[in-house]
Amino acid sequence: MNSIDEAKLRFADMTNDGVFIAVDVTGTGSPMEIVWCNKALLDLSGYSFDEVIGKATFSLLGPGSDLGTVAELRAAVKDGRSHRIRILTYRKDGSKMWSDVVVRPFKDRASGRMCWIASQRDATAQVELQEKLAAAERAATEAQERLWAAIEALPDGFVLYDKNDRAVLFNSRYREIYEESAPAITVGAHFTDILRYGLKRRQYPDAIGREKEWLKERLNIHRTAKTAVEQKLANGRFLQIHEVQLPNGDTVGFRTDVTKMKRVQLELAARAKELEIAARTDPLTGLSNRRGLDLALATAMKDCDPDQEFSVLHIDLDRFKPINDVFGHAAGDHLLCVVSNILQKSVRGSDEIARVGGDEFVVFQSANASQNDAITVAERIFKGFRKPVTWNGKSLHFGCSIGISTGRRDQIGELLQNADIALYKAKDAGRGRYHLFTPALRRATEAKKRLSDEILEGLDRNEFIAMFQPQVTATDHSFAGAEALARWNNPKRGLMAPGQFLSVADELGVLSDIETLVMQHAFETADEMRAAGTPVQNMSFNVSVQRLVSLGEKRTLRSLANAPCRVSLELLETIDYDDEINELAWIVDSIREHGIGIELDDFGSGRASLTSLLSLRPDRIKIDRKIVLSALSDGGHGRPLLQAISQMCQALDIPMTAEGVENAALAETMRDLGCDKLQGYHFAQPLTREDLTQFARTHCRERRKRA
Repeated sequence: MNSIDEAKLRFADMTNDGVFIAVDVTGTGSPMEIVWCNKALLDLSGYSFDEVIGKATFSLLGPGSDLGTVAELRAAVKDGRSHRIRILTYRKDGSKMWSDVVVRPFKDRASGRMCWIASQRDATAQVELQEKLAAAERAATEAQERLWAAIEALPDGFVLYDKNDRAVLFNSRYREIYEESAPAITVGAHFTDILRYGLKRRQYPDAIGREKEWLKERLNIHRTAKTAVEQKLANGRFLQIHEVQLPNGDTVGFRTDVTKMKRVQLELAARAKELEIAARTDPLTGLSNRRGLDLALATAMKDCDPDQEFSVLHIDLDRFKPINDVFGHAAGDHLLCVVSNILQKSVRGSDEIARVGGDEFVVFQSANASQNDAITVAERIFKGFRKPVTWNGKSLHFGCSIGISTGRRDQIGELLQNADIALYKAKDAGRGRYHLFTPALRRATEAKKRLSDEILEGLDRNEFIAMFQPQVTATDHSFAGAEALARWNNPKRGLMAPGQFLSVADELGVLSDIETLVMQHAFETADEMRAAGTPVQNMSFNVSVQRLVSLGEKRTLRSLANAPCRVSLELLETIDYDDEINELAWIVDSIREHGIGIELDDFGSGRASLTSLLSLRPDRIKIDRKIVLSALSDGGHGRPLLQAISQMCQALDIPMTAEGVENAALAETMRDLGCDKLQGYHFAQPLTREDLTQFARTHCRERRKRA
């Protein structure tokens, strides 16, 4: 048996690998012809046995077979060497198949020719798997490279620490941010060691002087990794640190440079603080304003002990308005600044001073301030205000009134209001003094507030009416006219006299409104009396300066001129004529031109000068009740004054009315002194509309009887 036959027997039953035997026919090593193959080769290649036998060995290759690998195989065959290759082969149908080929040379003993036995194994699945693995590896490498490129491109610092807090990877930005710690930031470095390295180089300004505490706090934040934290570095930059723990225990960290944003925040915070300071500071004096005072009160209420005492001094400057009007706002501003300096020198260091109005200041004493402490400060303020302030060579004299209130923590909310109440009491008492708040003052103020509300409601409901004080001739006591007196028909308090409400109405600024209602009621009465055949010759009204000014309007004057009776306006002699004479004179002239009389009321009780009297040229004067009564009381001590008034009026040709005539003797005396009209309880108390009509009828009848 020759060698070829032995090989056939040996490999015939190999079913997995294809096997063929090739013989060097020419003795040159090429071509080699296949002389035998097993069934497995036929199954792999798709050829039949007859199609394979006689073929050249390399005819099983195809266009896609690697030429270099083919060359290696040819060289091995030529050299008679065993060789192993993986090469792309083709089946009969043209489909590709990767094959692992092993060739071994042997010599046929019978023929002496060179032979080759080759095995072929299908490696397609393995190659495809390797290609997939290679593709996956390439994709993984590419993804890793892209990921790392992305991490490197991050504007933020990025770091990954393992579960043992050792650095796994970080980008360049991370090391740039921590320039002082950069040498310590290496793969495998422990987070704590990196922090300590930075601490030694004072990289964290917030840690200086408290390094151990800072390190403990920082490690706690790092290990909990719940919220973003801010970190300041020695180079002035600010970082926002975000750290997230992964399920495997690793920690991912980001370091975002927020310096620009932080600087904007700091600038905004500084600006907000400036605005807040400005919002609670008076720009002229630099003192606190009302908002600043409210904050001081709120702080004191929050922080103080329950039994701690507080005091408030409410200061209102006297004579500030005249200074401001005469010398100008610059002088007024200068005075306010001087006042501010005096106040700061007069109070304690812990006291808060605020300018709460044009010429109003408040001192709040929060450090156990008793009433005596407040009085001491008030006296210092009065002393400081005694010296006049110089402005452009002029001396500005000023003073103040002060209201003082004291209380404990639960009364802080009322202190300002109480001091305000006390201030008004001080001003009413004559200015230039202080007044202490008492509960009685509050009760009076609350009563005044209730009265104010009722006055406003009364105006809406037309509750203000006129009652009438008849006036008679001095010779025969016949009806000569009436004075309309304001009365308030209050549904709760009953009929109220002027002294019970006019001062409050004046403060409310509604005095003119009340006077208007009284006039309307009086004119309705005069209209009815004229229709009833008892006309009113003259109706006089008390008017305020404000009302007089409003009556100076032409439309109003025409209305008064067309009233159902002659109208006279009574001006109080207590009006400050010397200061207001120029303004009043032209108004009075305008009123007189429309046929309206001007009477000077309560003459002898005020301080009008003869010059003022001559300037106003009243149509009549009404002698004050007290002076009239003095004609017969205490031995008639007032008679010389009455005679002087009478002589003056006779010289000026001004008729006189006597007020407050309470008996026949006074009526006779005042007639003898030259009064042509009399008025008082001797003739009648204030009458209603109906009673005045009856009075007019009776006294007109008496006049006719005398006639």
